[in-house]
Amino acid sequence: AKEDEIEMHLLGVSNKYRGLGVAKSLVETLLSNATGKNYKRMILWTQEPMIEAQGLYKSHSFTKKYEFEKNKRNFTVFSF
Repeated sequence: AKEDEIEMHLLGVSNKYRGLGVAKSLVETLLSNATGKNYKRMILWTQEPMIEAQGLYKSHSFTKKYEFEKNKRNFTVFSF
């Protein structure tokens, strides 16, 4: 992340807690905290199989910025 950005790392919710709004609450809390600290944007990396996570990010106005490969794995960067 650049100096005026904050980066979300490794947001994960155990299978037994999925569907209860835990991830949604975590994302909303992170966005609220970042906004309060005057960051211009929040960025995150995700992978193709993480379809549910990508839907969550999109529902919170994250947009897909670019894709890249690292260590033979494909990543997509989203930004809010």
